[in-house]
Amino acid sequence: MSIKSTVTLSSNGKYWQALYYDNTGQRRAKGLGPKKELSRRKAKVMCDRLAAELQLNPVCGLPGRAFRLGDYLERYIASRTDLRPKTLELHKLTRTHFITS
Repeated sequence: MSIKSTVTLSSNGKYWQALYYDNTGQRRAKGLGPKKELSRRKAKVMCDRLAAELQLNPVCGLPGRAFRLGDYLERYIASRTDLRPKTLELHKLTRTHFITS
């Protein structure tokens, strides 16, 4: 399972917004600032930084909501592309033991 956070730049009248989907599938919007103070290029850079932050720390995309251990472990295992297949199997087995106990 590949985890890729896509953040798109949008305009809300006089303000820039970053639009993305959280890990529960809900659409989220984050205000970046007024158009008077931010150029389109600066707002796009902020969107890219938010996408990188969501990639490293998916919890930051869920304001006021607890993150489930199973979801966290699933994302962690999916992000470990450097591990051998047998090691990934052991990680998945450990995840199963955490969730069932």
